[in-house]
Amino acid sequence: MKRAGLLCFLLCVVLSGCDTTPAKLTLVSPETTIEASRVKQAAQQVSLLPIEDQRSEDETLGIVAGRPFRTTDLPACITQSLNGLAPLKYHISKDVPQETAQLVLKVTILKAYVQSIRASKVAVLVLKVQFAQRGINPPIEQIVRGQYAGPNWASTATEVQGALQDALQQCMQQIRMQIDNCFIKGSPS
Repeated sequence: MKRAGLLCFLLCVVLSGCDTTPAKLTLVSPETTIEASRVKQAAQQVSLLPIEDQRSEDETLGIVAGRPFRTTDLPACITQSLNGLAPLKYHISKDVPQETAQLVLKVTILKAYVQSIRASKVAVLVLKVQFAQRGINPPIEQIVRGQYAGPNWASTATEVQGALQDALQQCMQQIRMQIDNCFIKGSPS
């Protein structure tokens, strides 16, 4: 009888860690401490078109350790992250008119997912970025990928959110390098 009670207790402890309710992730863009007046004085003006989401299920991210994850703010977070890139070098905003911008960015979300395999988790973000420079035709398209792979300690929303943030930051680094190339060399590499 003691054995059955102990078995029930252990089963309850194990199952209590298997939360299957969907977790909604809220991504956070890095805050910039540069004042708005200094940002507007940046030499290079970059117009940002609205982010397009081409994923078949635009809120679903995947499942980590049996728990589904979703987010509704991925396009907004990408927009904020782009707005914060190198604020003293160039000003990236949807408020910059395309007609006066030296560069126009069009970003499309192709993939964004999280998954777990045994004791590890993976977060992947794939974006298609179009760089359209004034006076240079046609625009140049590039696929940028960000990925995080690491241990899955507890399958918490915070853990998965951090993995997705790391993937987003990798994408932002690649985009920043290409924007720098546009202004240094006149064309993305």
